Amino acid sequence: MRNITKLDFSFELAQLLEGLDQVLRICDWHPDHSQIGLTHALGPDAQGAWHDAAGSLVYTWGEDAFDGDGQLKRRTVKRRESEFVTFVPEFEHTIWRTIYDQLSARYQLGRVRLMQSKPKTCLSWHTDREQRIHIPVITNPGARLVIEDDAHHLPADGSVYLADTTLYHTAFNSGLEPRIHMVACVLGTVA
Repeated sequence: MRNITKLDFSFELAQLLEGLDQVLRICDWHPDHSQIGLTHALGPDAQGAWHDAAGSLVYTWGEDAFDGDGQLKRRTVKRRESEFVTFVPEFEHTIWRTIYDQLSARYQLGRVRLMQSKPKTCLSWHTDREQRIHIPVITNPGARLVIEDDAHHLPADGSVYLADTTLYHTAFNSGLEPRIHMVACVLGTVA
């Protein structure tokens, strides 16, 4: 796959699904972003910090996302990926902590999130400042990650992928079931 690399380790799909169930017993998806942060930037003892990492670090999304001229509003408080280094305490005893530790041994990470694409939805055409690791948890054949001119279906089989999202990309879910990936921002490699 061009612009996507399958990494040399994987996780059991049953454990990923159980981890998703554990998280959803604690909290729900952010109402505007359909995301749950596994890391946050609020401080080591923050409780209920699972929505701190949701959304864009640059733009506001949701009901009041556009200004009077129809332009996306920019956040007034700028945050950096490197601030999201604390694992959410409520998720410590899930597979997500194990995954976070294994990924952190190789990569310097920013936000780590569970991201849901609802059926029949599409993200904007955009670039990110850094690459992203994707671990598909739930998917369907109509869910695709598009990078430049290539559309990729990433199966939910426990595989781990590194996607070059510094290039123009989008993700769409043309299926009738949700698509859920764990997505981690990669700031660099660990020496």
